[in-house]
Amino acid sequence: MHEAFSRIGEEVLEITGNGPEREKKWADLKPRILSEAGEGVFYSESVNVPPALTWLRKKPHRMNFDYRLIQSVRDAGMPTGLFYRDIHWGFERPRGGGLRPFIKNKCIPVFGRQELRRYERSLDILFLPDVRMADYLPLSFKDSGIRSLPPGGEERKNTTREFHPEDGLNLLYVGNIAPPIYDLRGYFAAAGEERKVRLKVITRERALKLYGDLYRFNGADGPEVLHAQGQELNQHYQEADIALCVWEGVEYHRFVMPMKVYESIAHGVP
Repeated sequence: MHEAFSRIGEEVLEITGNGPEREKKWADLKPRILSEAGEGVFYSESVNVPPALTWLRKKPHRMNFDYRLIQSVRDAGMPTGLFYRDIHWGFERPRGGGLRPFIKNKCIPVFGRQELRRYERSLDILFLPDVRMADYLPLSFKDSGIRSLPPGGEERKNTTREFHPEDGLNLLYVGNIAPPIYDLRGYFAAAGEERKVRLKVITRERALKLYGDLYRFNGADGPEVLHAQGQELNQHYQEADIALCVWEGVEYHRFVMPMKVYESIAHGVP
Protein backbone atom coordinates (compact mmCIF):
# COMPACT_ATOMS: atom_id res chain seq x y z
CA MET A 1 0.00 0.00 0.00
CA HIS A 2 2.81 2.37 0.92
CA GLU A 3 4.67 1.64 -2.30
CA ALA A 4 1.55 2.03 -4.46
CA PHE A 5 0.63 5.46 -3.08
CA SER A 6 4.24 6.65 -3.09
CA ARG A 7 4.55 5.63 -6.74
CA ILE A 8 1.72 8.01 -7.75
CA GLY A 9 3.29 10.90 -5.84
CA GLU A 10 1.41 10.77 -2.54
CA GLU A 11 3.20 11.26 0.78
CA VAL A 12 2.62 8.39 3.19
CA LEU A 13 3.03 8.86 6.95
CA GLU A 14 3.37 5.57 8.82
CA ILE A 15 2.31 4.77 12.37
CA THR A 16 3.53 1.18 12.43
CA GLY A 17 5.55 -1.24 14.55
CA ASN A 18 4.92 -2.70 17.98
CA GLY A 19 2.92 -0.85 20.62
CA PRO A 20 5.64 1.46 22.00
CA GLU A 21 6.84 2.22 18.46
CA ARG A 22 3.31 3.20 17.38
CA GLU A 23 2.97 5.39 20.46
CA LYS A 24 6.17 7.27 19.64
CA LYS A 25 5.33 7.73 15.97
CA TRP A 26 1.85 8.98 16.82
CA ALA A 27 3.25 11.43 19.36
CA ASP A 28 5.65 12.78 16.73
CA LEU A 29 3.10 12.98 13.90
CA LYS A 30 -0.09 13.86 15.81
CA PRO A 31 0.20 17.68 15.60
CA ARG A 32 0.77 17.62 11.85
CA ILE A 33 -1.85 14.95 11.08
CA LEU A 34 -4.60 16.66 13.06
CA SER A 35 -3.78 20.10 11.70
CA GLU A 36 -3.80 18.80 8.09
CA ALA A 37 -6.73 16.40 8.52
CA GLY A 38 -8.66 17.92 5.63
CA GLU A 39 -5.85 17.11 3.20
CA GLY A 40 -5.42 13.37 3.71
CA VAL A 41 -7.03 10.00 4.36
CA PHE A 42 -6.39 7.43 7.07
CA TYR A 43 -6.03 3.72 6.31
CA SER A 44 -5.32 0.90 8.75
CA GLU A 45 -5.28 -2.90 8.82
CA SER A 46 -6.40 -5.07 11.70
CA VAL A 47 -4.45 -8.05 12.95
CA ASN A 48 -5.84 -11.49 13.77
CA VAL A 49 -6.03 -10.64 17.48
CA PRO A 50 -7.97 -7.57 18.72
CA PRO A 51 -5.42 -4.75 19.31
CA ALA A 52 -6.49 -4.30 22.94
CA LEU A 53 -5.29 -7.83 23.71
CA THR A 54 -1.81 -7.05 22.38
CA TRP A 55 -1.46 -4.34 25.04
CA LEU A 56 -2.89 -6.39 27.89
CA ARG A 57 0.26 -8.02 29.23
CA LYS A 58 2.67 -5.06 29.34
CA LYS A 59 0.58 -1.87 29.18
CA PRO A 60 -3.04 -2.64 30.06
CA HIS A 61 -3.72 1.08 30.63
CA ARG A 62 -3.04 1.62 26.90
CA MET A 63 -5.53 -1.03 25.71
CA ASN A 64 -7.59 1.51 23.80
CA PHE A 65 -4.67 3.37 22.22
CA ASP A 66 -5.31 2.21 18.65
CA TYR A 67 -9.06 2.80 18.84
CA ARG A 68 -8.61 6.30 20.24
CA LEU A 69 -6.06 7.11 17.56
CA ILE A 70 -8.53 6.31 14.77
CA GLN A 71 -11.31 8.21 16.55
CA SER A 72 -9.19 11.32 17.05
CA VAL A 73 -8.22 11.35 13.37
CA ARG A 74 -11.85 11.09 12.29
CA ASP A 75 -12.97 13.72 14.80
CA ALA A 76 -10.43 16.07 13.22
CA GLY A 77 -12.16 15.62 9.86
CA MET A 78 -9.97 13.03 8.11
CA PRO A 79 -11.81 10.18 6.30
CA THR A 80 -10.98 6.84 7.91
CA GLY A 81 -10.86 3.33 6.50
CA LEU A 82 -9.76 0.00 7.93
CA PHE A 83 -9.26 -3.47 6.48
CA TYR A 84 -10.81 -5.98 8.87
CA ARG A 85 -8.99 -9.19 8.15
CA ASP A 86 -10.89 -12.05 9.74
CA ILE A 87 -13.68 -13.07 12.08
CA HIS A 88 -12.37 -16.54 12.89
CA TRP A 89 -13.19 -15.97 16.57
CA GLY A 90 -16.88 -16.22 15.69
CA PHE A 91 -16.41 -19.76 14.38
CA GLU A 92 -13.50 -21.43 16.17
CA ARG A 93 -14.32 -23.23 19.39
CA PRO A 94 -11.25 -25.15 20.64
CA ARG A 95 -12.13 -28.08 22.86
CA GLY A 96 -10.66 -29.12 26.16
CA GLY A 97 -9.60 -27.35 29.31
CA GLY A 98 -6.66 -25.14 29.99
CA LEU A 99 -5.78 -21.52 29.39
CA ARG A 100 -5.61 -21.52 25.56
CA PRO A 101 -9.16 -22.83 24.90
CA PHE A 102 -10.47 -20.44 27.58
CA ILE A 103 -8.82 -17.45 25.92
CA LYS A 104 -10.06 -18.45 22.44
CA ASN A 105 -13.60 -19.32 23.57
CA LYS A 106 -14.23 -16.55 26.09
CA CYS A 107 -11.72 -13.70 25.96
CA ILE A 108 -11.11 -13.19 22.25
CA PRO A 109 -14.85 -13.02 21.31
CA VAL A 110 -15.42 -10.39 24.04
CA PHE A 111 -12.49 -8.28 22.86
CA GLY A 112 -13.46 -8.93 19.23
CA ARG A 113 -16.92 -7.46 19.74
CA GLN A 114 -15.44 -4.49 21.59
CA GLU A 115 -13.05 -3.91 18.68
CA LEU A 116 -15.92 -3.86 16.18
CA ARG A 117 -17.96 -1.46 18.36
CA ARG A 118 -15.02 0.95 18.31
CA TYR A 119 -14.68 0.65 14.55
CA GLU A 120 -18.41 1.15 14.01
CA ARG A 121 -18.11 4.56 15.68
CA SER A 122 -14.88 5.66 14.02
CA LEU A 123 -14.80 4.38 10.42
CA ASP A 124 -16.10 5.89 7.21
CA ILE A 125 -15.22 2.78 5.21
CA LEU A 126 -14.87 -0.80 6.45
CA PHE A 127 -12.89 -2.93 4.00
CA LEU A 128 -13.45 -6.70 4.07
CA PRO A 129 -11.85 -9.56 2.12
CA ASP A 130 -15.35 -10.16 0.71
CA VAL A 131 -18.50 -8.12 1.39
CA ARG A 132 -20.35 -11.35 2.26
CA MET A 133 -18.35 -11.33 5.49
CA ALA A 134 -20.51 -8.38 6.64
CA ASP A 135 -23.43 -10.80 7.13
CA TYR A 136 -21.46 -12.48 9.92
CA LEU A 137 -20.41 -9.37 11.82
CA PRO A 138 -22.31 -8.85 15.08
CA LEU A 139 -22.77 -5.14 14.24
CA SER A 140 -24.43 -3.50 11.24
CA PHE A 141 -21.98 -0.64 10.45
CA LYS A 142 -25.04 1.20 9.10
CA ASP A 143 -23.22 4.55 9.08
CA SER A 144 -20.10 3.18 7.36
CA GLY A 145 -19.55 2.12 3.79
CA ILE A 146 -18.55 -1.53 3.32
CA ARG A 147 -16.25 -2.47 0.45
CA SER A 148 -14.42 -5.58 -0.75
CA LEU A 149 -10.64 -5.43 -0.66
CA PRO A 150 -9.53 -8.92 -1.77
CA PRO A 151 -5.94 -10.03 -1.29
CA GLY A 152 -3.40 -10.08 -4.08
CA GLY A 153 -0.13 -11.81 -4.83
CA GLU A 154 3.35 -10.66 -5.67
CA GLU A 155 4.13 -10.12 -9.32
CA ARG A 156 6.74 -12.71 -10.21
CA LYS A 157 8.64 -13.90 -13.26
CA ASN A 158 8.17 -17.64 -13.12
CA THR A 159 10.06 -20.10 -15.26
CA THR A 160 8.05 -22.22 -17.69
CA ARG A 161 6.61 -25.20 -15.84
CA GLU A 162 6.84 -28.69 -17.32
CA PHE A 163 4.35 -31.27 -16.17
CA HIS A 164 5.15 -34.97 -16.53
CA PRO A 165 2.25 -36.96 -15.03
CA GLU A 166 3.96 -40.24 -15.84
CA ASP A 167 6.57 -39.34 -13.22
CA GLY A 168 3.96 -38.75 -10.53
CA LEU A 169 2.03 -35.83 -9.11
CA ASN A 170 3.48 -33.42 -6.54
CA LEU A 171 0.79 -31.85 -4.36
CA LEU A 172 1.51 -28.98 -1.95
CA TYR A 173 -0.56 -27.74 0.98
CA VAL A 174 0.50 -24.61 2.87
CA GLY A 175 -1.53 -23.48 5.86
CA ASN A 176 -3.43 -24.46 8.98
CA ILE A 177 -4.36 -28.05 9.78
CA ALA A 178 -6.76 -27.38 12.68
CA PRO A 179 -10.21 -28.96 12.29
CA PRO A 180 -13.08 -28.36 11.83
CA ILE A 181 -12.30 -25.40 9.55
CA TYR A 182 -9.11 -26.97 8.20
CA ASP A 183 -9.65 -30.72 8.21
CA LEU A 184 -7.26 -32.44 5.81
CA ARG A 185 -7.85 -36.06 6.73
CA GLY A 186 -9.83 -36.81 3.57
CA TYR A 187 -7.13 -35.28 1.38
CA PHE A 188 -4.40 -37.30 3.08
CA ALA A 189 -6.41 -40.51 2.76
CA ALA A 190 -7.00 -39.93 -0.97
CA ALA A 191 -3.34 -39.14 -1.63
CA GLY A 192 -2.28 -42.24 0.28
CA GLU A 193 -4.27 -44.47 -2.07
CA GLU A 194 -2.31 -43.36 -5.13
CA ARG A 195 1.23 -44.66 -5.42
CA LYS A 196 2.43 -41.86 -7.69
CA VAL A 197 0.98 -39.01 -5.68
CA ARG A 198 3.38 -37.19 -3.36
CA LEU A 199 1.90 -34.78 -0.84
CA LYS A 200 3.90 -32.13 0.99
CA VAL A 201 2.33 -30.28 3.94
CA ILE A 202 3.79 -27.04 5.27
CA THR A 203 2.28 -25.82 8.51
CA ARG A 204 3.32 -24.08 11.68
CA GLU A 205 5.21 -26.01 14.31
CA ARG A 206 2.58 -25.21 16.92
CA ALA A 207 -0.21 -26.57 14.70
CA LEU A 208 1.74 -29.77 14.20
CA LYS A 209 2.26 -30.12 17.93
CA LEU A 210 -1.46 -29.66 18.64
CA TYR A 211 -2.94 -31.72 15.80
CA GLY A 212 -0.15 -33.99 14.54
CA ASP A 213 -1.50 -36.98 16.45
CA LEU A 214 -4.91 -36.52 14.82
CA TYR A 215 -3.41 -37.04 11.38
CA ARG A 216 -0.96 -39.75 12.46
CA PHE A 217 1.86 -38.32 10.42
CA ASN A 218 4.72 -40.71 9.78
CA GLY A 219 7.75 -40.36 7.57
CA ALA A 220 7.24 -43.60 5.63
CA ASP A 221 3.78 -43.63 4.08
CA GLY A 222 2.20 -40.29 4.94
CA PRO A 223 2.78 -36.79 3.58
CA GLU A 224 6.07 -35.00 4.01
CA VAL A 225 5.57 -32.42 6.78
CA LEU A 226 7.70 -29.27 6.96
CA HIS A 227 7.88 -25.82 8.53
CA ALA A 228 8.63 -22.91 6.19
CA GLN A 229 7.53 -19.32 5.60
CA GLY A 230 8.27 -16.29 3.45
CA GLN A 231 11.07 -16.80 0.96
CA GLU A 232 11.55 -20.35 2.22
CA LEU A 233 8.34 -21.31 0.39
CA ASN A 234 9.69 -20.45 -3.06
CA GLN A 235 11.48 -23.75 -3.61
CA HIS A 236 8.45 -25.77 -2.50
CA TYR A 237 6.17 -23.95 -4.94
CA GLN A 238 8.69 -24.55 -7.74
CA GLU A 239 8.58 -28.29 -7.05
CA ALA A 240 4.76 -28.50 -6.87
CA ASP A 241 2.42 -29.49 -9.70
CA ILE A 242 -0.78 -28.52 -7.86
CA ALA A 243 -1.42 -26.48 -4.70
CA LEU A 244 -4.28 -27.65 -2.48
CA CYS A 245 -6.81 -25.41 -0.77
CA VAL A 246 -9.07 -26.85 1.92
CA TRP A 247 -12.65 -25.87 1.21
CA GLU A 248 -14.85 -27.95 3.46
CA GLY A 249 -18.57 -27.31 3.75
CA VAL A 250 -18.36 -25.07 6.82
CA GLU A 251 -20.07 -21.70 7.18
CA TYR A 252 -16.77 -19.89 7.57
CA HIS A 253 -15.76 -20.74 4.01
CA ARG A 254 -18.76 -18.91 2.50
CA PHE A 255 -16.85 -15.62 2.64
CA VAL A 256 -13.21 -16.28 3.52
CA MET A 257 -10.57 -15.35 0.91
CA PRO A 258 -7.61 -17.73 1.43
CA MET A 259 -4.36 -15.88 0.88
CA LYS A 260 -2.57 -19.08 -0.17
CA VAL A 261 -4.72 -19.30 -3.31
CA TYR A 262 -3.32 -15.99 -4.51
CA GLU A 263 0.16 -16.96 -3.39
CA SER A 264 0.09 -20.16 -5.45
CA ILE A 265 -1.25 -18.31 -8.51
CA ALA A 266 1.60 -15.79 -8.17
CA HIS A 267 4.03 -18.73 -8.29
CA GLY A 268 2.33 -20.13 -11.39
CA VAL A 269 1.01 -23.20 -9.58
CA PRO A 270 -2.59 -24.22 -10.36
